Amino acid sequence: MITRQPILSPQACIEDTGSRLKRFISEKESALQNAPPGELTVSAAKKQHYAPEYYHRQNGNREYLAKDKCELVRQLAQKEYDAKQLQEAERLLAKLGRFTDQTLTFRECYGSLRPERQALVEPDFLPDDMVRELWDNFQYESLGFSANYPEYYLTNDQRVRSLAERKIGNRLLERDVLFLYEFPLRMQDGGLVYPDFTCLNLRTRKIYRWEHLGRLDEHSYLEKNLRKLERYRQSGFQLCVDLIVSQDTGGNPLSEREIDRLIDNFLV
Repeated sequence: MITRQPILSPQACIEDTGSRLKRFISEKESALQNAPPGELTVSAAKKQHYAPEYYHRQNGNREYLAKDKCELVRQLAQKEYDAKQLQEAERLLAKLGRFTDQTLTFRECYGSLRPERQALVEPDFLPDDMVRELWDNFQYESLGFSANYPEYYLTNDQRVRSLAERKIGNRLLERDVLFLYEFPLRMQDGGLVYPDFTCLNLRTRKIYRWEHLGRLDEHSYLEKNLRKLERYRQSGFQLCVDLIVSQDTGGNPLSEREIDRLIDNFLV
């Protein structure tokens, strides 16, 4: 399922001292002004495989909406959802202005809707379970492996390139962090790179690229990866902001403690 904001977090609405929240309120007010009059009543299907029935309530009357009125059905459902979102946004803005609530949260109403209504509206913020479903089922083309390349596998049977990557990947799985292995990324110079792990902080909905630099005691490997990090920098990525880097050498392997430190700092 694709929506307008596939990874947006509700918490992002209260960043920038409420400016995003004010824009959100303005957008909802505009949407409601352009919405059709009346309200939607949804009657759940009484038998399996039967579709729900839709009714338009307006001026004390109730009119059945046939299949050819599906766009009106969708608009009325979206109108009710937008009205609830506007009410929640105005509540939050009032609290934000008073600076008295230290646990400001946006109560997204999508999860409270009946399934029949969820199917009709475009949510502003995807619930966690829907984000997980998107990431778990996302299809892409990674680098692949050449013949006779050493085989290392995560506990979910995902193949990776090294023992260190197996450590990182298995720990991400154990910590329930969403990630894609070697997901292609277009750089500013037009070329592609394949970060070891593309990770999502489910709480903030922020995406991080995680590169592991092994064999740093080998000069040629070090130079190659320094050039790679420079490409990230030129493409707008910043270390410890949206780029995670771990490293090891032959005598100082990557530890689980270091992996957990990076996960704790950026991904949970």
